[in-house]
Amino acid sequence: MRSWMFSLTASLAALAASGAHAEIQSCTRGGDMRTIEVKTPGEIGRACDVKYVRDSGAHVSVPYHADNDTGFCSEKAGELITALESAGYVCVLGLSEPPPPLRADAEEAPAPATA
Repeated sequence: MRSWMFSLTASLAALAASGAHAEIQSCTRGGDMRTIEVKTPGEIGRACDVKYVRDSGAHVSVPYHADNDTGFCSEKAGELITALESAGYVCVLGLSEPPPPLRADAEEAPAPATA
């Protein structure tokens, strides 16, 4: 976990120096997908924002922002990801597609053939 936090913080620091950037993590559990995005510079905070999206975009919030230190947003994003992973979510860098149904019989049954 520490190596992930270090690489996220290092990549954000390097990219923040080059201009606008957004680092996105996708976390899924069953059919529920949540995203955590660190935006540098931020729209609310001058240095960065942490954008949290859940319920297929129905709920969007910016729980953290900073005016001076992009490391603050990276740290808070890491804490959100840790909390989601503790709740059974699997988090990956970038956007991911929602996972397939957990059981094959949960998929939609084919339409009956007509003669």
